[in-house]
Amino acid sequence: LSSSALLMTALATTIYRPCEVARYCGQNSICTEDADPPCACPTGFQPMDPSQWTDQFFSKGCRRISALQCTGPSSSSGSAGNEEEDGFVAMEQMRFSTEWRSTTFFRQLMVQDEETCRSICLANCSCHAFYFQRLLPPPPPPSPEDSEAEAEMEEDSEANCSLLLGGEGLYDGTHDPTAPGCYYLRLSSSSSSSITDL
Repeated sequence: LSSSALLMTALATTIYRPCEVARYCGQNSICTEDADPPCACPTGFQPMDPSQWTDQFFSKGCRRISALQCTGPSSSSGSAGNEEEDGFVAMEQMRFSTEWRSTTFFRQLMVQDEETCRSICLANCSCHAFYFQRLLPPPPPPSPEDSEAEAEMEEDSEANCSLLLGGEGLYDGTHDPTAPGCYYLRLSSSSSSSITDL
């Protein structure tokens, strides 16, 4: 590491709270203030540059241990024969930077359930992750006995599905017990085989 890089890391650790420094842990990583080291890779990922992590420099972040199986439209349609489809690792009670939502790699949909969001992501080989948050239903009608009003309330209860299409990964991941919804990072079938699927 260069002397300037080491100095930046030292300053971020001693003067600032590491998890408040933008991109301190790099892409697809998790920052925990009271951990040593503060940066960690989620299940199915490993440091992009292990030697830099040893030197307490984490800005390159994490990469997938195994490449994704989906390489084109044919593999996502099931015509690849015995290839198993990719899976996902759930990142609950997490928050990530919202910068990616302002890029061309972001797509937001309104779907009925989590499985639909997952299927849409799997069908697109450029989809590296998705975020799902069930929206709160509207306030209950004045008369609970009104079956028509109840039916309308159920129809209005949709879900928020956000897709990360290509580009870089997610940044500034931190634990937050109050965070709504859940992030799902895409993994190859070999990496996700031991993870409970959706």
